[in-house]
Amino acid sequence: MKRQRRRPLKILGSVLLLLLAVFLLYFFTIGSTLVREEEAQKADAIVVLLGSEPERIIEAAYLYREGFSERIIIAETLVEHQDILAEENVTVPLGAEAVREIAIQMQVPSEAVVIVPAATESTQDEALAVRSYLETETEINSILLVTSKSHSYRSSLIFERALSRLERDIELTSVPSRLDDFDSTAWYRDREQTGEVVSETIKLINFWLFERWSL
Repeated sequence: MKRQRRRPLKILGSVLLLLLAVFLLYFFTIGSTLVREEEAQKADAIVVLLGSEPERIIEAAYLYREGFSERIIIAETLVEHQDILAEENVTVPLGAEAVREIAIQMQVPSEAVVIVPAATESTQDEALAVRSYLETETEINSILLVTSKSHSYRSSLIFERALSRLERDIELTSVPSRLDDFDSTAWYRDREQTGEVVSETIKLINFWLFERWSL
């Protein structure tokens, strides 16, 4: 009887140790896993993902000025209540237009910044919008993908999956913003970075389980 009672306790203990090992593995590796940072190289276009303004577009402008590409691509985001703003004669730039204005004021020629018409609400939407653009812009065969550090791995997976549907190969290089202070080894010491890690972990799981099948 005693042996039978001990067996469930041993099983429970083994399960708890396994869960602890998984947690520790996650804790000490997730920061670096989420970051895909590659050396910038000459490319046909720079694709900037919206969010975390202005650090992403600043990085894109730097890359343009450093001669890595002659075109910056931005997928338009969904801006709510534009109809109300139009009725009120409000003409300030919003969404992709606001980001484009930053690039222009950083000495990027206006004709070098392309806004892809869309109403994106996620990285997946941006990838699909850019893919549609590349279907007609067949001279583009390589891109630099600019985003935040903690977002760089997942966004690369999404774009690689989406662009693989094209009839040609697109070389993708992930270049997260140099202004991003995300610390892949000590993210847990900062509340905001901890939030980024938790959010990206959930979204990464969602990508592997569901999102990638719809790209």
